[in-house]
Amino acid sequence: MEHLILRQWRDSDLEPFAAMNADPEVMRHFPAVLSRSQSESDLNVHRRAINKRGWGFWAVEVDGQFAGFTGLSIPRFAAHFMPCTEIGWRFRREYWGRSLAYRAASEALKYGFESLKLPEIVSFTAATNLRSQKLMERLGFKHDLREDFDHPSLPEGHVLRRHVLYRKPMTTSPSIETLPAPPDTLSHGQVRLRFVRIVPGEPSRGFVPAYHFRILDASGSDAGHLNFRVGNTEHVCICAGHIGFQIIEPFRGHGYALQGCRAIAPFVRTIYDAVIITCNPDNYASVRTIERLGAAFIDEVPVPPHDPHYQSGSHRKRRYRWMP
Repeated sequence: MEHLILRQWRDSDLEPFAAMNADPEVMRHFPAVLSRSQSESDLNVHRRAINKRGWGFWAVEVDGQFAGFTGLSIPRFAAHFMPCTEIGWRFRREYWGRSLAYRAASEALKYGFESLKLPEIVSFTAATNLRSQKLMERLGFKHDLREDFDHPSLPEGHVLRRHVLYRKPMTTSPSIETLPAPPDTLSHGQVRLRFVRIVPGEPSRGFVPAYHFRILDASGSDAGHLNFRVGNTEHVCICAGHIGFQIIEPFRGHGYALQGCRAIAPFVRTIYDAVIITCNPDNYASVRTIERLGAAFIDEVPVPPHDPHYQSGSHRKRRYRWMP
């Protein structure tokens, strides 16, 4: 088997990288081929991103030769599914058909889920790019027709304007023993969080381990609770969300749920870059809290009939993506 590695970019990668980007067949599903100066600029952007974050679009080396690139990135254009982390790839034509893109992208996904603890990774491409869509499906991504979108940088009528979006959640749930202890002090504004325990998950029901906190007001009175769920199952990503909260009725109207979320944000960031928060569409107080938090609306979805939320009378959920 060919030896494949993902690595930081080198100056010597520029010539084969530029040749790849100038190949009309490789760039068939992109707006245009790139000039050498554009390729040099892209190479430097990728290199700076890796230097800054430790990850990004890595160069792929096969048996000592530059073959293309793959890796993770944060898209910069506005779209309904952002903020998110995407995976992408591009390979020189002579390396096509050898499962190298699959092997390289699999390594990037492993890094995203295991090292970065991302709850989800997305991938998107022009609707005409069937080769990439086939690779997405082979990697375990799922396409939902409701997610397709028009790329904002391409004009109406452009053959590549319509894009498809694929999603892949991290489906594993950690054990309680592997979860870090929360900080002793988590507070914001008038509230502080008192850690109670980690509630074990129930894999058979899609429940994942959850940190359970009590929300205390300035006087130390118990004003409600906040749960932080760690893991990505259908139950979490569609119904329950990673963050859940409830304020006791006498304490409502003071912004305690919002302050509780902001109090836990530093701890959430040690595990996830982004999390899902959900609420019932008619829970206007929660909607206001989530929107004031700065979470981005994703969609409104039906609750699966087998989920406990459905059985308790909740049939639809609004989903938001929050970067704490």
